[in-house]
Amino acid sequence: MNASLIRDDQIVIEVNEDVSAGVAAYNANLPIKIEIIGVKVVAKATVASGTIKITDGTSDITDTIACNTDKNVDRDSTLDYSKNIIDIGGTIKVQSNDSAVRARVYIEFVAA
Repeated sequence: MNASLIRDDQIVIEVNEDVSAGVAAYNANLPIKIEIIGVKVVAKATVASGTIKITDGTSDITDTIACNTDKNVDRDSTLDYSKNIIDIGGTIKVQSNDSAVRARVYIEFVAA
């Protein structure tokens, strides 16, 4: 997984390796406190029933997001508002349900 890039209102994560066990984009080192307000996923491979979700390292922040057809764009349909605020030094993980899932993940946020 490529290192994530923080812009003014989003974190961009390149998923180009197996993240089925969950891989931290930020592992106890998020540089700012954020409130996640949405997640978009652009699939970069076709994987039957492939999905991606975002966690705080322990609990799910989003539902599973479809990531099963190359070039398709999908987004979260649920967001756990009790988990979507991540403190400075917090963790954000990307997890897929299949080792072959590849994608670009856009985490939209506001400063919290």
